[in-house]
Amino acid sequence: MPRRFMIAGTLTGGVLLSVLNWLTAALLPPRFKQFRDPGAVVEAIRSNVSGNDIYTAPQGLFMAVSLRPSSAAGPQNFGARVVRQFTTEFVVASGHPFPLPAFSDSQG
Repeated sequence: MPRRFMIAGTLTGGVLLSVLNWLTAALLPPRFKQFRDPGAVVEAIRSNVSGNDIYTAPQGLFMAVSLRPSSAAGPQNFGARVVRQFTTEFVVASGHPFPLPAFSDSQG
């Protein structure tokens, strides 16, 4: 009984958080601004990075880069991205495959 309750609670919580995330994204104004010339920015980034990674600059720029060869053809299929996101969330919610170290509150 407790295991079934935990699974049902985890799945319900995951779906509820996803719905709330989509709801707040639809109601609140966008948090990100668009570049004035996105094509120039993409070309400048492509010419200055060696591949997919996280990059920083001393001027305070912090950026994650994911270059796809198909990005010139347009954005990926939105439905496939949502399915992949839900699958990832449910796999994570179902449990961690590796045992986590136990931490003790005692200072012994």
